[in-house]
Amino acid sequence: MEIDENLARAELSPAERAAHIYRRAELWEKKRKVQKEESNGQNLADTLKVSKRGRVGEGRPKQFAAETAAIAKTSKSAVNQDISRAEKLGPDLSKIAGTSLDKGVEIDALIKLPEPKRASLIERAAAGGGAMATFAANHWPLWSGR
Repeated sequence: MEIDENLARAELSPAERAAHIYRRAELWEKKRKVQKEESNGQNLADTLKVSKRGRVGEGRPKQFAAETAAIAKTSKSAVNQDISRAEKLGPDLSKIAGTSLDKGVEIDALIKLPEPKRASLIERAAAGGGAMATFAANHWPLWSGR
């Protein structure tokens, strides 16, 4: 899977990584749904379990975060944080990739901002300006967004 290859290379920015992990989660859920339908009433967990010895039906099925963390060489909590960021920012995530807002702390600060302020900052950053969501999040009632 190309997404797994991109995650394993570790050359992605925080925004790109969050978008890739979110897309992988969507595909993973879709795959699980198909597997469940194909199991014809069998317990899905039993059909997906593979033991350390490689035996199907033994052991526990890997959950998404654990599986993705192993591929991306990161922690389960980092995977869950990326999913949360992607869910909260949605399409704005692709707009901030490669900008001054493409840092973990900036993404987290963007999430805290009201939508109009967030859009203004993203627009400024996309135009090459040095927008800082961390400053805006701490001062947004005073910040005019100009």
